[in-house]
Amino acid sequence: MEDYYIGYVGEYFEITVLSQEESDVTLSLQEESILPKGLCFDSHQKKIAGCPEEVYRQTITMHKKDEKTGQDTFDNILIIIKEARQLTLLTKEIPDITAGTDFQYHFEYKGGTGEIEFTSDTLPDGLALSKDGCLKGNVFVGGGMFPLFISVKDKQGHEVKKEYHIRVRRKDE
Repeated sequence: MEDYYIGYVGEYFEITVLSQEESDVTLSLQEESILPKGLCFDSHQKKIAGCPEEVYRQTITMHKKDEKTGQDTFDNILIIIKEARQLTLLTKEIPDITAGTDFQYHFEYKGGTGEIEFTSDTLPDGLALSKDGCLKGNVFVGGGMFPLFISVKDKQGHEVKKEYHIRVRRKDE
């Protein structure tokens, strides 16, 4: 049975190939050119690391040489790099806001690659949206429904946009 590791395009990936107990072992790849673009092998750190740029599925052979005994061993490692995870906004609706009171809500999402950034250019006066998806503030205009267009983008440039409606209630409702 070979070991296997799964990563995603555009996300940092790291495999430490040897344990601390194997400090007297020299490690090399049978064919270094077979790693996907964006990953590299570091023989001193005894790891494969980087940010893969392509989908990949390959078994690679690691050559281990014990410096004390001179014994050679070969281990197979299956590396699977999958397509970037799809970015999805999970928030279905935003709770009602009562005018003149503090409000805070975090948008829910899943997937995406790397840093995520939320934006909107249709916020009602008094509300702000942070890059991490926190909508907060205090709306002073009472009564009514307001359209809100939210955009979330990941490091790879994948973007999802969704329209919401915010109901602002007057304090006396």
